[in-house]
Amino acid sequence: MPTVGETARIFIQGQIRPVIFLVCSKCGNARWVRCDFKRTTDRCQGCASIKKLTDAERLEHRIVRDRKYRAEHREMAKIKAKAYRENNREKIRESRRLRNAKPGFSAMNVAKVKEWASKNPDKVKVNQTITNFNRRSKIGSKVTKKVIQLVVSRDQNICHLCHKKINKGEESIDHLIPVCLGGSNEAINLRQAHKHCNSKRSWNKPAQLLLVNRLD
Repeated sequence: MPTVGETARIFIQGQIRPVIFLVCSKCGNARWVRCDFKRTTDRCQGCASIKKLTDAERLEHRIVRDRKYRAEHREMAKIKAKAYRENNREKIRESRRLRNAKPGFSAMNVAKVKEWASKNPDKVKVNQTITNFNRRSKIGSKVTKKVIQLVVSRDQNICHLCHKKINKGEESIDHLIPVCLGGSNEAINLRQAHKHCNSKRSWNKPAQLLLVNRLD
């Protein structure tokens, strides 16, 4: 068997042409290739003719591959993602800063967020509720989606103030003990209520103070 780099002369297409024995860097196949012209790659003709992916196509392939892996290995993906975030906080911050500094990125991101929000109004409402609770809360645990789902499944869309059914678009979450008085964001301190029922009273009115007795 010839060695890599060995040259010879072979009859090709009616002519005797110089060839060299090379190993393709992509597929690993060894073969004789012509060397009577300048070569720009160390791949065989089949591999060299494969269409090269653009940056956008390569990114799309990677996104699809990552989504497939996370779907098949959900728990393992969560563990790896959490470990990566804890070990690379500064790297993540710098990457986000560079990404946000790109021209036109903010406008593109805003457009994507608006498009997603228009398609998922229910999720937007839950996320806004969680964000507002966590922003106002200075003590206790943070509100999570699981807590909101637990409250909704427990109260069955019945207002705890007027005891009437809550229609879509009228729902809100109320604290029995207000956050300003040390109330927590745990499910035991949260109830479903109409927006208008929730906004009628203040934390220091008798109607609000009577609700505290429900926890006893």
